[in-house]
Parts: sequence; C-alpha cells; structure tokens
Amino acid sequence: MSDSLWQDVGTKDVTPQKENVLEKRFLNLVSPITGSRVRISFPFVMTKSYNAAGELLSSIRFVVELIPAFLENLQELNGLLENSAGYDALLRWSKQFNYDAEMFLKRDRNGVDYQSFQNTKELLVEHILQVVYNNSVVKPAKLNLYPPSTSSAYGETSFQMVEEMIRYLNITSNDSFLDLGSGVGQVVLHVAAATQCRVSVGIECREWPIFFARVMPIVHWPRFLFFRSGDEFHFPALDELLEEIFLTLNDGVRIVSSRKFAEPDQRLNARNMNDFRAIVKVESLGPAPVSWTSKPLPYFVHTIDRQKVAGAVLSSISFQLILAS
Repeated sequence: MSDSLWQDVGTKDVTPQKENVLEKRFLNLVSPITGSRVRISFPFVMTKSYNAAGELLSSIRFVVELIPAFLENLQELNGLLENSAGYDALLRWSKQFNYDAEMFLKRDRNGVDYQSFQNTKELLVEHILQVVYNNSVVKPAKLNLYPPSTSSAYGETSFQMVEEMIRYLNITSNDSFLDLGSGVGQVVLHVAAATQCRVSVGIECREWPIFFARVMPIVHWPRFLFFRSGDEFHFPALDELLEEIFLTLNDGVRIVSSRKFAEPDQRLNARNMNDFRAIVKVESLGPAPVSWTSKPLPYFVHTIDRQKVAGAVLSSISFQLILAS
C-alpha cells in the first residue's frame, strides 16, 4: 500500500491536536475471557462518529454478561467515566481489573457463563464488528471514491442479512468461506466470528477498501472479548464472466448473491444443459436493507447440483430409446 494513502487518511479525525500528542498514554487490559490484551489510548478519542470511552464501557459490559463477578469493575469504570476521571484514576482501575482478570484465569476459567454467551452472541458479534469498523475505517467517505455509473460502487451488506445467510447455510467446521468483492471485510469478519468454519477469506480489488481492510487485523477488542476464524461462498452481484468459474465448483458449494443467476424452475434442454444455470438450485432469502440503496434487496442461494443435469440426460436418453423402439 502506497504511503500516499496513509498521508491521505491523515490523523486529525483519530488523534488529539498536535500539542497533546506527547501527553498520550495508554491503558492495558487483560481479558478474563481469552487472556488476550488490549491497549487503549488516553486521552480517549472522541469524534462525531466515534467515542473510545463508550467503546471501552460497552466492551466491559459484555465481559460482565459472561462473567457476572466483574460487575463491580464495570460499575466503578462507569463512575470514573461519568466524572471524567483522569489518567491516574483510570490506571488504578485498570490495574485492579487486570489483577482480577488474571486471578479469574488461574482459578475460575471454567466459570465463564457460556450459556449467556450463546444468548448474547448475536449482540456481541455486532458490537465487535462495529468496534473494528470504527477503529479501522477512519474516513468512510474514501470508500465512495469511484467513477460514477460504474460497477465499482461501494456497498455493505447489512448485519441482519448476514445473520440470515449464516442461519440458512448452517456453516460448519468443514466449510470454508470466500467473499468475492469483500470491501473492508465486514462479512468476512462476521462469518469468522459467528460460525465454526475453517477459514474466512475476502478478495477485493479497489484500493481504499483494501487499505482499510488491512488495518482491521490490528484492532484487538475482538480477541479480548471472543473471536475466532471461519468459511463458505458469499458473492455480491457479479459479472457474467464468473459463471465460467462457477462451472468448475464442486457439488454442494453454495453461492449467495443479490443477483439471481438462474430461475428456480428453469427447465433443462439441449441448448442450456452445459450452462451454469443448469447445475444450480436457486432458493430465495427474504429482502434485507443494504447500504447502496434505500430499497431492501432479496438475496439468493445457488447450490451447485449436477444431479439436475444427470437426471435430464437420463430422461432424454429414455425418451430417445422410446422413439427408436
């Protein structure tokens, strides 16, 4: 990535004014859930779209959801933030929190309430994704720098749509996930956080989404709270040339797209039997909001199934034998 992109992003939206930079200090926290560490800058960053203090408080609130014993730590932090406490007071709080976290990890690690985790998992994943986005995409307007009236327009799939896709596909530890046209990687991270898939990968060609996506792995809150990696196939609307690639996919692979590549009741004949549309079963997911239009869009699940072609070929052969007899 070129240095010019870093220069273009700048720092005015995410750091204090220049004269305060030397005064910046840090709070280091140990996760009682995973043992991972997160480093938080102080003074807390606050912009029109981002509040680091609120992010810290909401993240510790999720810790309490899983480990109620940390409620007192949360209440003390809330009081400190409400009273605009200085660095020394917050540093003392962080040291106590870390001591409690390390003791919990040694004694009571099996005391994490995983049933509560299951109950709050969707909210936790949504929180993690928002935290990662806020820390990485510091200038969202850069994502809209594309030539007008082209297929390069940037858009993001809603959290609710990805959740519906995950539930429908029932992604397991045997699956892999690929998001072609992955933007800044929100869907890739979402699938990684919410499923047990083996690996979750995104492919993107536009410069600014790639730039912000590469920043995302250095955001530490996900590993502090609960995070892993995972996989399946997710494709936003694609160019027709990709249909040639689809023809090489194995049976059972599923392609999720806002574009319908074939009709659910498409009939097979000699002219379309070698077409991609001949080897997919198409099912619809309900309309969901997206960022690039005010109108909810439906999504479609295309499952590779060559049995359709095999059945049509056998029917054709049987018909020809009947005619010949």
